[in-house]
Amino acid sequence: MGLFDKMIKDGLNGALGEAVGKTLSEMTASKTGEQAGQGAVPGAAVPNAGAAAATVCPQCGQTVAGGQKFCPGCGAGLAQPAAAAPAGGEAASAKVCPKCGQTVGAEQKFCPGCGTGFSQPEAGGAAPSSQPAAAPGAGLNLEALGGLGGLFSTIQQAATGIVNEAAKSMKICPQCGQPAGADQKFCPGCGAELPQATLSEGFICPQCGKENKLTAKFCADCGAKLPNTISEEEAVKAKTAAVLENWPQELAVFPKWNGGGALSLEKEFDSDGSWWYMLSADGVTMQDLISYRQLLFQHGFAPGGDPQRPDIHNLYKTENGVRWHFSSEDGFGGGDNQLCVYYRIA
Repeated sequence: MGLFDKMIKDGLNGALGEAVGKTLSEMTASKTGEQAGQGAVPGAAVPNAGAAAATVCPQCGQTVAGGQKFCPGCGAGLAQPAAAAPAGGEAASAKVCPKCGQTVGAEQKFCPGCGTGFSQPEAGGAAPSSQPAAAPGAGLNLEALGGLGGLFSTIQQAATGIVNEAAKSMKICPQCGQPAGADQKFCPGCGAELPQATLSEGFICPQCGKENKLTAKFCADCGAKLPNTISEEEAVKAKTAAVLENWPQELAVFPKWNGGGALSLEKEFDSDGSWWYMLSADGVTMQDLISYRQLLFQHGFAPGGDPQRPDIHNLYKTENGVRWHFSSEDGFGGGDNQLCVYYRIA
């Protein structure tokens, strides 16, 4: 869940929000089916006057509203097919970023997700369209659902307005994500220093001054990286540096992780009197894990410490009556390039 979605869910009653979302989704699907049965072409986008259809970023999978130039989730640029000549006041066609696949408005020059720039067609000309066919029901106008659909649309707009207003007087801790007041300098949850800018100010482009959506990472107009994105990246670097700096105090017998990536370390005391450390490393590969196992072997760790699990995923070393255990059984269970390993001191 993105930061913007989380704020809406926290700001409104969670159960109500989920119920409204589910009901609206079911109604949309039902209405789409009715329209398809009345002669609509299967697989074609249902018209929504004045609005570009949403699309899915091929790089990160995020669904993005029409009219965007960059994927707000990963920064990938979107291909931009030129609009056909508007007829009778119809909105110009959207275009698709060639890098991340996000659909954006035909008039935009940069993808708001990845910063990719778009070539502009010559006056009177039209760029070839590379926009994929929308899924059934994409771009469905909520007004077609009747009065109840209009009510749900109003609720969504009101919730968005509440969040946008709250963002003007709120800061978000870059370390733990907890919200804090605009006048606070340190996070009330973890004590980390808070950014000077409010959440809303963090989405104002420092290059062109555009006020971007609260889910964007790059400016939708010029492609510049937004202040909140920079703060998040700096926080990740600081957390990784802290893990490696504190390694000798926490995990002295284990060789320091040498596989790179964005690191975080959590510590938990087990009921049997042992300590467990969970190391998460994002942006690493299986080869990084294999190389680290070799480093463990060089430091005297070996499989077979536990007769029930004599495999390379569980390596052991005993020193001064203390058994040290490294486990990579979970490995990349959380997804590609997301490694989770455990250190146990018993």
